[in-house]
Amino acid sequence: MKKIYDTIVIGAGVSGLLTAFALHKRGQKVLIIDKMGAMSGGSGGAGAFISPKIGNDGTLHQFTNDAFSYAIDFYKRYMPNAFSQTGVIRMPKDAKDSLKFPLYEKANYKNYKNLSPKDLNDFGIKSQLNAFLFEEAGVIEPHKVEKAVLEEIEICILEVTTLIKENDLWLIGEEKAKNIVLATGYKEQLIDMRYMDIRSSWGVRFDAFTSKVFQHSLHENLSISATSNGVIKIGATHELQVKDEIPCSMKSAQKLLNMASLLVDTSDFEIKELFCGMRANSRDYFPIVGGVVDVAYMLENFPNLIHGSKAWGGIKMVERLFVCNGLGARGFVFAPLVAEMLADLIVDKKAINTQIDPTRLFLGWCRRGKK
Repeated sequence: MKKIYDTIVIGAGVSGLLTAFALHKRGQKVLIIDKMGAMSGGSGGAGAFISPKIGNDGTLHQFTNDAFSYAIDFYKRYMPNAFSQTGVIRMPKDAKDSLKFPLYEKANYKNYKNLSPKDLNDFGIKSQLNAFLFEEAGVIEPHKVEKAVLEEIEICILEVTTLIKENDLWLIGEEKAKNIVLATGYKEQLIDMRYMDIRSSWGVRFDAFTSKVFQHSLHENLSISATSNGVIKIGATHELQVKDEIPCSMKSAQKLLNMASLLVDTSDFEIKELFCGMRANSRDYFPIVGGVVDVAYMLENFPNLIHGSKAWGGIKMVERLFVCNGLGARGFVFAPLVAEMLADLIVDKKAINTQIDPTRLFLGWCRRGKK
């Protein structure tokens, strides 16, 4: 007789892997399923910078920096080989943006330094603008995260096309589970989750050989990593609201290289490998993590929701179905914290943080005419 898993996680990007890892730490029997294998999409091609948010204070700013602090501790504790604490220099995008940097300081994450143009030039960076250095920040190697998780948790290569529930258990192929977590990125097609309004963006990264030594990683309009074993990573999100994947091409890499040449000396950069992938984003930039609304039931029983009526009695959820999605370009920053929050919900029935709870999006979607 096949064993029954406590939870099956569908999707093996960073959100799926770290959700599975959080549940495994709680003693759950977990299976990961992905149609292509771990880190085969946007997560595998991410630059995976771990840095705080800069800008005006606010709930997203605070949540992001709480997630950053949690991520640093998480990777150091559980996956130290995957994390390089290079420090990250955050640079203005242009002269106009530089005027805002003094205003951002009061909301900055702790332990930062101001860098002058001379400081930047000493680091091999071409700039006449001031910048911030966050020394606790760094870079993750995605496939080392994958390795750390899969050393402890099973993965099955399978394309899931339907969700079936029978005798209070979810059936996925020949596997059975009490709970399902959907971490499938921008292609959420297994159940009606239109209200989440998950959006996609196309990211490109390449690794290049270089003899140059860059002490710190930096981020401006693109990200450039510190040098590690003669290799440097350069990446950026190029296209927003993309519906279909774009084939990787050297044209994309050359565009990045041209952008990088405005910041550092790229004269001896030799492209080693090119990565591309789709990232899933939310409309309000917070992750989408928690239970899943039973959309069919709600629309059938509360048809006036589209006219602004309240859902008397509360919003009905699909039992034992959860989602972890919409982490965007900060996937490796958000994932450790939101995975732990989701594990709290699944294992301990602890209410999810309302800022990331998917139900925050449902009523607004209804009132917009279910578009």
